[in-house]
Amino acid sequence: MSQISLLKSLNAAFNPKTVAVIGASGTPGKIGYTIFNNLIKGRFKGRVYPVNPNTKVILGRITYPSILDVPEEIDLAIIVVKAELVENVLQECIKAGVKVAVIISANFKEVGGEGLKREERLKEIINKSKIRVIGPNCMGIFDNYSGLDMLFLPETRMEKPKPGNISIISQSGAVMAIFLDWMAKENIGVAKGVSYGNRIDIDEADLIQYLAYDEETKVILVYIEGLDESKGKKFIQACKFTALQKPIIVVKGGKTEASSKAVMSHTGAMAGSYSVYKAAFKQAGVIEAENIQEMFDMAKALAMQPLPAGKNVAVISNTGGIGIMAVDALESRGLSIPELDEETKTYLRNNLPAGASVRNPVDLTANATAEHYRLAINKIANLDYIHSLVICLEFQTPQLDFEVLDYVYYAKELGKPIVTITVGGGLTERISRIIENNGIPSYTTPERAATGIYALYEYSRIKYSLI
Repeated sequence: MSQISLLKSLNAAFNPKTVAVIGASGTPGKIGYTIFNNLIKGRFKGRVYPVNPNTKVILGRITYPSILDVPEEIDLAIIVVKAELVENVLQECIKAGVKVAVIISANFKEVGGEGLKREERLKEIINKSKIRVIGPNCMGIFDNYSGLDMLFLPETRMEKPKPGNISIISQSGAVMAIFLDWMAKENIGVAKGVSYGNRIDIDEADLIQYLAYDEETKVILVYIEGLDESKGKKFIQACKFTALQKPIIVVKGGKTEASSKAVMSHTGAMAGSYSVYKAAFKQAGVIEAENIQEMFDMAKALAMQPLPAGKNVAVISNTGGIGIMAVDALESRGLSIPELDEETKTYLRNNLPAGASVRNPVDLTANATAEHYRLAINKIANLDYIHSLVICLEFQTPQLDFEVLDYVYYAKELGKPIVTITVGGGLTERISRIIENNGIPSYTTPERAATGIYALYEYSRIKYSLI
């Protein structure tokens, strides 16, 4: 299939005008109920048709016995029937001219035996048709802009994130749901999320290429358990193409021998040697995160900040200990903390509180006021050899008032990346939220802030190495 055809198909998946839920239910708690209810009572503006041969009305909507009975052409069919019924349902979707089907149903390759045979028969059907398929054994699509929401987890158990510029691709549906819930808690905006399960047709490479063109996506997060051997080259090529335009961050599940065995029974994927995946990620131009927290810390910086011109970082703090730990964390990531030039140090000595350290990190001392921060930020942010700033803010000291935030916001006007560290309890959490609402990442530890700066530098290095 050509690139244009793929993009059109996936656009029908993420932005459909008409949707049929095959296996829709009027019984609360059932997957078919939750998905159908999400679509008709949420923000989705398209037309939604319930399909179920065993009832005539679901949630006040006329229900059709088959997709063939729906009175208009369907862009997207969401299939939530028993595994043994999926084959016939998919054939009816093809006859009806459905563009894309998402098979939520499980019990295919991941269970082996008859499930594997069922999946092979589905592949044969798909290969002889024009339909594109996501799944089976997946949670489907969440799109914060079109309002499409297939997540069948109750809202009382899972919070949905605000709209933003980060999109998620996940083999595991549960992992995608956890990501979205966690990102809502962390105040991180999301554009799209898609769980693709057993990837019988559309795979991670197809989705990555689609997101390369998606205007709402600035950063792509990928949770991957394994690749079939035949798809490794396709994945690398898709990532290389996309990484020229936007960063891709990957977390790999199944790194150890024990976890790689679990991968096969989860999504039926071949986990393979982690060292092979690590080399492939490097070749593909993606940034590998060690864990979920690291992934989010990287994504937040990449979504909010410009790329640095180099690896030199300045640290400004009103608490010496946090500044020192920030330097340790930054240098452990391969970043540089250059000593400031003599003219800059003289200026800072003459304008900062007595006892301030002016080498880098710059320790303003606990006597620092918002004005001291203003003087230090203005001077240091304008130095050509400083490429990024880490600003540590200890609001527990009574001398520091909230006016300092205006001076932090000013620094981003210079076009250099800047992150803040705000360590503490309830007050600092509220201030951190305010800082991020103004477009600057705020972290609760020096190590997390260093991860954000590292991601910015690493992506700038990757991007220019691919040109």
